[in-house]
Amino acid sequence: MFNSKSKANNTSSKADKNKKLSIDDVKELTWTRILELSALEQKKFTAEDSSTCTSEAALQVGESGSQKDFLLTRATKVLDLLKQKAPELLQPEPSDLRVWTIGLIFVCLAFLLGVITDELATTGNKINLLSPPLLGLFLWNILIYIWLMVSFIVRS
Repeated sequence: MFNSKSKANNTSSKADKNKKLSIDDVKELTWTRILELSALEQKKFTAEDSSTCTSEAALQVGESGSQKDFLLTRATKVLDLLKQKAPELLQPEPSDLRVWTIGLIFVCLAFLLGVITDELATTGNKINLLSPPLLGLFLWNILIYIWLMVSFIVRS
């Protein structure tokens, strides 16, 4: 009877120690590690700072804490130290709105340039839209645009 209780307690503590990380936790840990390595490369962060964060996190979580809690606590400590030592590394990424705006401007400029070129360069010549090479070009462009749209939707 005593053994079965200790086995049950032992398995529950193992389950507590090996909690699964969520996708957001993994993203945060990965981003923190990237920032930490970047700061180490730029010599704005030292190996001693890294080990200090590790030991402080270990003390805070304790021996009975889970690996997940330790990793997240360490990531928080690294980010806090990076805010003090290298705040320029923590600047936000450029927004998607800026990228979309630049893309839209390029598309409009390309269209206008095409219209202007067509008006100035042709002197009454007509393009046969049903010619096989031109149809192939249109088909190719349509396939590329569909592929780009699908890849954007999948990433979102």
